[in-house]
Amino acid sequence: MESFVSLATFAKSYAELYRYVVADDVMGTIYIILSLVISISWLALRNKLLDLGAGLVAGNIFFALIPMTLAPYLGEIVAEGLAIDPFISASPSLGLYAFLFSVSIVLATEVSRMVKPRRVSARGSAEGSRAPNAGEFRTVFLYATGCLIIVFISSGKLSGAHWAAHADAGFIGALVGLFALSFRAYIFAISIAVMRSDPKKVMVLLIVFTALDVVLTGNRITVLYLVFAVLFSGAFGSVTLAIMAVTAAPPAYFLAVLYPAFRGVVWSQFGGFSGFEAAFWYVWHNGAPASFEMSGLYALFEAANVVIFQYIFETFGRTHEFLNGETVVVKPLTFFIPRELWPSKPLGLGTRLGVDVFGVYGLSLNSLLMGEFYANFGWFAPVMMFLLTAVLSVLSNGNKALQDPRYQLTAFILAFSAWRHEFNYIVFGFIVAFFVIGITRKMAKKNLN
Repeated sequence: MESFVSLATFAKSYAELYRYVVADDVMGTIYIILSLVISISWLALRNKLLDLGAGLVAGNIFFALIPMTLAPYLGEIVAEGLAIDPFISASPSLGLYAFLFSVSIVLATEVSRMVKPRRVSARGSAEGSRAPNAGEFRTVFLYATGCLIIVFISSGKLSGAHWAAHADAGFIGALVGLFALSFRAYIFAISIAVMRSDPKKVMVLLIVFTALDVVLTGNRITVLYLVFAVLFSGAFGSVTLAIMAVTAAPPAYFLAVLYPAFRGVVWSQFGGFSGFEAAFWYVWHNGAPASFEMSGLYALFEAANVVIFQYIFETFGRTHEFLNGETVVVKPLTFFIPRELWPSKPLGLGTRLGVDVFGVYGLSLNSLLMGEFYANFGWFAPVMMFLLTAVLSVLSNGNKALQDPRYQLTAFILAFSAWRHEFNYIVFGFIVAFFVIGITRKMAKKNLN
């Protein structure tokens, strides 16, 4: 009789705990934390082996799982200027979806290793491949810098245009943009392999390129690439890394809050280079949020993208129709077709959301890969992510030419960045990178000869 009473008491307590967990959305946060633990553990077990799968997992951790884990404890995440609900905590269904999506990436990468797996270390050593050298790095730097300048001139910023005003720049403009994206990934990928040979010169060139990219094109993620290069190269000791972190963290944290607003007005309202200081103080007095500390932390992870993901999860399949692979499958396979020849060519999800949520064509709203796949496939998204990740990883691991550290490290950066762009960024970015890497290697050899 006593055992029966104890069992009934346990069942009642369990039922109350379950109701508490579900009612307070704690279960959603538990799913997110489990996803974070699994993803970090998997990366740790790989011991700095960088490839496409590692990039997808690292991007998931940085852009999605960490902000969603912090929100219930540090406060809601808000998408400034957008009339959509903030992210407070993951609902049980959203948390479960994020868990399934995260696990699908890890499983797909592990399955792909069964097909002639060939590992590439962070320092760029690979069996049978010649490691990059300083001459090749300098050649990539020159090409990458040239692409930045071309993109900047064609953007119209010098004439006072907003940074998003030339989003639909035509086929030539889009092609130049693709090369710039690939060079941006490649220069930091190759720097991981060559920095140990001459860390000071490589660091100076990387800092110059990062500063140009941030100022001319407004891409903050380049700063994160620089951090990757420093950490994964193994060129600096723990003391040096600590000094770098202490020196760089305050201004990086400070600027993370103000930079999104700054880049939006410096060219269109303050005349560009000559108005940098005036634009800074304008943004400081008019654009600094009330919760500066939390906004700065969230800005480091570009956490506003989580809010857009939540919007997609709550509206697609209800008020919006699913896209059925239009931006995940069709767009990557048809990116080479000019819109002039195919006016109804599918738009990217970010552009669609810019029109839908904010009513501005040319404004791209990032929704994380979780959001893009859900907008296309609903709850089938984890399955599709598993299949597409497995296919891309198998192609990368099973192709002898792509086992070169240049391609593997570039794939890592492209996959990481796709979390704050779109899935087609991986596909066409890697295709363009194939030509970019081949061209620069040949040019570097000519320069040596």
